[in-house]
Amino acid sequence: MLEQLLSGQIMGTARSIFGGIAIVGVPAFLVLLLVVIKKVFIFNVPPGYVGMILRGGKLWKSGLGPGWYPILPILMKGVKVYCGLQRILLEEEARTGDNAIVTVRGAGQYKVQPEKSAVAAFEVWESEVVIKDRLLSALRAAIGKRSAAECFEHKEQISEDIINEVRAGLADLGFEMVQVPIIEVSPHKDVVKAINDVQAAQRATDVEKARAEATQVRTEAEARAQAQAALIRAEGQANALAAQADGYRLMIQAVTGNERAALDIRTATSLVMFFESMAMKKAFAQSGKASAVVLPDDQEVIAEIAQLVPALVSHEAIEGEAGGEEKLDHLTQTELEGLLRERLGEDLKALGEEYLDALKSGAKEVTTAALGKMPKPIQWLAKKVASNA
Repeated sequence: MLEQLLSGQIMGTARSIFGGIAIVGVPAFLVLLLVVIKKVFIFNVPPGYVGMILRGGKLWKSGLGPGWYPILPILMKGVKVYCGLQRILLEEEARTGDNAIVTVRGAGQYKVQPEKSAVAAFEVWESEVVIKDRLLSALRAAIGKRSAAECFEHKEQISEDIINEVRAGLADLGFEMVQVPIIEVSPHKDVVKAINDVQAAQRATDVEKARAEATQVRTEAEARAQAQAALIRAEGQANALAAQADGYRLMIQAVTGNERAALDIRTATSLVMFFESMAMKKAFAQSGKASAVVLPDDQEVIAEIAQLVPALVSHEAIEGEAGGEEKLDHLTQTELEGLLRERLGEDLKALGEEYLDALKSGAKEVTTAALGKMPKPIQWLAKKVASNA
């Protein structure tokens, strides 16, 4: 009963398969058959790889180049290993021969040796970890033999030392070390931070120095401009005071009749201060806001001004000989002689005494000569003294 049932199911399945084939057609069946054969019975080794075939779990063939190789399912298995260039990144902190810590960045470039692909594939577990450990160990040894400065300058030599150190050992494991380029050797991060801090402080100092220099230049330029302006103002004031002093000199020459009369610095200063004070007093009086005027507190200057004022005031009162005679008719001979001495001043005092002595002695030639030497505004007064003698 059971056999009949199983045979009936098998016959039904066969009818379904052959019925499907009849429906799909022979070409489709052939394509499907080829795909199944390739997937199950063909071992494909692509370019860049090396192939090996295991039979019954043991290595049967190795070193197979790119191509298709027939295998029997279950009994055989194909294994392929990439033999192209591979790369491992490296970054390590190492101590130099002069006890400095540097950070090294680089890469290890390697590939599997085709003839030893079985060793690399089946006898090395986690091959990348093994290769990296050996590279880092060789790197630390190469750094430890050099000073920090040498590590910064001779990265190519460090790379050669690493390759020479690991080449033989990796070759036994089926690997070929192609190159170990060292990309960067830099100080430890703490050293870099300290250097950056120093450089930042230096930059800040440079900025402050530049700002201070700019301020100094601006200040010096302003000071020069102010000094130049002050010099121009001082020259203008000096010219004005010189012209004012020259005017006083001409006025004194007119008063004294001495065309050679000159003003010394102190006298000119006294006159300038006196008339400036008088001008200030007049301005305050006109404004109606001033209740008092402060004059220079220099007793010697005030005394000199006091000596000059009578002569200046008397010059305004003497307008001609006629008017002068009318004003002086009431004076005695002694008073006239004293007035003559006063008008002549210290500079012509000797000339006045010579004239008066000649009048008393009757020496007319001496009298005439002395009279001719006197300033014209005073000659009428001398004649008045002579006429009353």
